[in-house]
Amino acid sequence: MKNKKIYVVVAIIIIIVGVGHSRYTDMIDNSDVISFLGSIFGALIGIWGALYVIYKDRNQEKENNIKKLMDMFKHTYMWVYPRHYIGASNSIKSLSDPIVPLIYDEKWKEYVINIDNTHHKRFLLSWFYTLESLENKNEFIAKIGKEQIEEALKILKFYNMYDKEIKDLEDTMNDEELQVIKNEISRLSNEYNKIIDGYIQSSEAVEEEYEMQREEESSYEEQLEIQISKLVREYDQNIVNNSIYKF
Repeated sequence: MKNKKIYVVVAIIIIIVGVGHSRYTDMIDNSDVISFLGSIFGALIGIWGALYVIYKDRNQEKENNIKKLMDMFKHTYMWVYPRHYIGASNSIKSLSDPIVPLIYDEKWKEYVINIDNTHHKRFLLSWFYTLESLENKNEFIAKIGKEQIEEALKILKFYNMYDKEIKDLEDTMNDEELQVIKNEISRLSNEYNKIIDGYIQSSEAVEEEYEMQREEESSYEEQLEIQISKLVREYDQNIVNNSIYKF
């Protein structure tokens, strides 16, 4: 849009010069007319120059803001990725706290406005708002999945932030010793999840029996309220499950 404005100004200058030349060709020897046209042309050049400088300054500021945001996004990604990779979501308490603040620039909300891609903007808003809202930052590990990690990497590549630093981190994750640790964590996590799933199924069975008993004893209005609540929860859960921003 800003480029179009500059092109419009240039077009106006050309049109005015063309019209002036056609109307005053026979008066071209008149020094007053030449001086007048020169003044107009100079003023228009000055306006165009001012608009161009403003455009360049704003564009540069926008690029700088996006760079700041992406630097911080890369910083948070490099903290999240290795912990997610080894499957630390079941042992959040075992993780050490971040050595430096993960969100170190509080102006990130101003920076994210400069992102033109709507999908990227929504993802980054979800990423940073979730991270910012957590008192224990380690809990962020449990809230992200493989889809979010993959999407975060795509965004980093899109903004040319996938550099040697990230590649070196990925290579480190492939170290033989770390792979042994990762596999053992995966084995123990699977065993742990089976136990938890068993508890959940037992709990759900007891809860379902309790709900059925309640429905029999409750009034019609209460039954409607229960049904509405169930539908709202089901709807909300479907929305969350079908969104890549579910963290």
